[in-house]
Parts: sequence; C-alpha cells; structure tokens
Amino acid sequence: MCNIINLAQARADRSNLKIQIIRSEKRAGGSYPFLATATDGHDYWCKAINNPQGPEVPVNEVAAAIVGDRIQSPIPRWAILDVPDDLRGYRIKNYTLTGEPVFGSQVVHTSDVYSLDDKDVLTHIADDSNYNRIPKLYAHWLLCNAEDIQVMYDYENDHSIISIDHGFWFGSHELPWGFGPHTQLAGRPSLPAIRKEIPKDQWDLAIKSLEALDDTLFDDLKKTIPESWNIEEKMLKKIASYVLERKDYTIEQLQERQRWTQRR
Repeated sequence: MCNIINLAQARADRSNLKIQIIRSEKRAGGSYPFLATATDGHDYWCKAINNPQGPEVPVNEVAAAIVGDRIQSPIPRWAILDVPDDLRGYRIKNYTLTGEPVFGSQVVHTSDVYSLDDKDVLTHIADDSNYNRIPKLYAHWLLCNAEDIQVMYDYENDHSIISIDHGFWFGSHELPWGFGPHTQLAGRPSLPAIRKEIPKDQWDLAIKSLEALDDTLFDDLKKTIPESWNIEEKMLKKIASYVLERKDYTIEQLQERQRWTQRR
C-alpha cells in the first residue's frame, strides 16, 4: 500500500521505470489492462492511453493517484511506465501498445477485490488499523466523485483496505469527465455504509489532510501526465479545479459520518 509522506521522494522512486517483461494475462474490463513486470521488479496492472474505453481512463488513474498521495489515502503504489521499443505493437485484445507510456498500479498479489456502492457495508474496519485509513478513503471518494468503487482487502496484511481502479472517477462513467456538481445526484458518489465506530480523531485527521490540496494540484498533474498523451492543459485545470471545489462538500460529508458513527 502507498502511504506517501515525502512526495518528492515518491516521484523520484517512480522515475525512469520501464516495462521489462509483459505477460499475456489480461484483466477483465473494457479498458483491457494488462499485467507487466517493471524494471523495479514489481508487477503492475497497466492501462494504455489508446485503450478501448478512452484516454480519460489512464488520465483519471493518474489524477486520482496524485490526490490520493496528497491526502494519504490507501491506494497501491503507482508509476508512469515507459514502453521499450521491442514491445511496441504488442497486442492487447483489440488494440496494440504504442510508444506512449502507460499508467501502472502495483499488484497486491494477496488480496480479494470487491465492488461497492450504497447497498454494501465496509468490512474489516477493526483489522490492521483500517479505521485510520477509511476516513481518508471516504475523503478520496468524495473529492474525486468516485464511480465504480472497488477495494481490495490484503489478507496477508490483516485485511488492510486499498482502493483500486479509478478510471471512471470524476464523473466519467457516462461521458468523459462529466464531473457533476455535488448539488446534483450525478456529483454525489454512491458510498458503502459504515456499521462500526471509527474514532473521532481519525475523521479529524482525514479532514486535516485536505489542507494538502491547493493550486499546486494542477502543477502535479501537468508534470506527471505524459506530453505524448496529448491531453489539453485546460482539461487538467478542470480536473484540478473540480477537486478543489469539492473540498467544503467533502468536509461536510466527513463531519456527517463522524457524527453518525459517534452516535452508534
């Protein structure tokens, strides 16, 4: 799990990584992510800019990962991975790898994956200090208008919770970057319920983590998104502005859940 404190060091650790070995295994899903081993020795689920679901999928993954790093939400380690010349043209279902870099989310091999919405209840809250992670996870979902929410429970790490697969966030499920204001249903993510108490101070820490979000979020997006993906700068500004505009709404929602869990 990625729990970044030093963002500069994290960026340095991710630099100059290349796909070393590609395996034929592919994950189910419309964007057809593929499993690869990078030069750091770790396995990654990779999403290409020319995947069938559109360029917003890997862009959203990067944007959600940067926000997650900023607020220390439980997400996998991630990287922008270079594709070497000998793998250009590698066939992934109904598209091929080009020379453009890919987004990579480090594989947690000892985990179970669950899709969640408001009909579900989070489990393993008391395991592996998940009560520390869950408030920041909710902050992440609310800030980025998370759709198609999926989490992993790492069963070899006392069911530590990790959020994965962020391609449809920022209101992108129906249309690319639909966003959606929080005053409308389309801007309010369908979140799983909590049926156990989470200490008040953990909600306070999640709210405080939002202080790490400021106008430099756009700078991070601009520096991280590969130029070869050809994403217009104005779209990156829209994504960053959208997240920042949702801070007050997110705080209100976290405070509401804080009060509710304290009443139980």
